[in-house]
Amino acid sequence: MRSRPTTVAVALTAMCLVATTFVATAAAALPAPSAAVERALADPDFAGRRADGTIAVWVWFADKGLQGDALARALDDAERSLGERAAARRAKTATAKGSRLVDATDLPLHRPYLDSALETGARLRRESRWLNAASFDA
Repeated sequence: MRSRPTTVAVALTAMCLVATTFVATAAAALPAPSAAVERALADPDFAGRRADGTIAVWVWFADKGLQGDALARALDDAERSLGERAAARRAKTATAKGSRLVDATDLPLHRPYLDSALETGARLRRESRWLNAASFDA
């Protein structure tokens, strides 16, 4: 049996594997996992494998799935949805006069990206708007 620090380190290592980068192009069907994830998935004795046979992986997305006017509208909507206190707090740290109080990190993950990962059979664990990433059990 492994000691607790070793178990935690192994779990964190498994979670930190660079799983996949989704490219926002219509031509890309399902992106392939990185070589490290492929090896971990193929190895039944992988140290980070759980009792149910899955490993935790993080998937970083290339963008929020929005460009041009659609991105500007989404940012406007996010800014309008800020509460009064949040807007005042963000206004204190705004670097340029008239700059936005929100940015792409305030937008939700692009649902089609999550759906394409779920279609592989992975189970969603966590979403991070700020990292533009999601954690899955694969």
